[in-house]
Amino acid sequence: METQREKIVRIATKYKGAKKGSNQHHEIIDTFNKWKPDGYTGKYSDDWCAEYATACIYLAGLTKLVRGSASVLVMVKKAQADGIWQENDGYVPAEGDFIIYDWQDSGKGDNTGSPDHVGIVVQTKGNSMTVIEGNMGSASQVGYRTVNINGRYIRGFITPKYDNNVVIRPTTEKQTTDSSFKQKYKVLPKVGMNVRAKATTSSKIVGGIPYGKTFTATKKSGNWVYSSYYKGWVCIKLGGETYLKAVK
Repeated sequence: METQREKIVRIATKYKGAKKGSNQHHEIIDTFNKWKPDGYTGKYSDDWCAEYATACIYLAGLTKLVRGSASVLVMVKKAQADGIWQENDGYVPAEGDFIIYDWQDSGKGDNTGSPDHVGIVVQTKGNSMTVIEGNMGSASQVGYRTVNINGRYIRGFITPKYDNNVVIRPTTEKQTTDSSFKQKYKVLPKVGMNVRAKATTSSKIVGGIPYGKTFTATKKSGNWVYSSYYKGWVCIKLGGETYLKAVK
């Protein structure tokens, strides 16, 4: 069991060392394209720090807490609109916060320039923080950076309203599979739905179904249904959220 902050950091750090052009890098961009928050299709040739951060948001299931983008500037504007933008460079971030940089900062006065780069805070200790970032350095890879609190180049922070140490608990509902089941469902979330290898949110994502799409489920297991066409399991509802609507 883990908090939402722990979850996004776990997902982000598993890509450490992924270099541009590698299979892991392609996986990151492909994951971004399952959400495409602004309708933009990511390319393997892109500068990809924001696409990496956005893919981590998507994989952690936090798309309702923080809005991603292929653009760092757009991520900041969305955070400002959502009331989760911290302008104070001296803010002491928590695990899972997003740090925003401006590489053109002069080092004099408050940094108010256009944002260039984004990372995810892994931990804060003393007067410094450890950050993990995509598209980092000349190798264009996922790597760690140590940054001083109130250090030069900090533009600000995106601070999602996480669950404040409320753990994400696995479902305890008894799973009974009905192999004779047949029902059509419509996808409700505008970000679409993941298709997973097994009927659990921790299982590998094997595909996706776009918003508004109708598909036929051929098996049911608790709050999950199986699509033979998409070759995987899709969640009907979780907690107070309903993702699929049964249709005729």
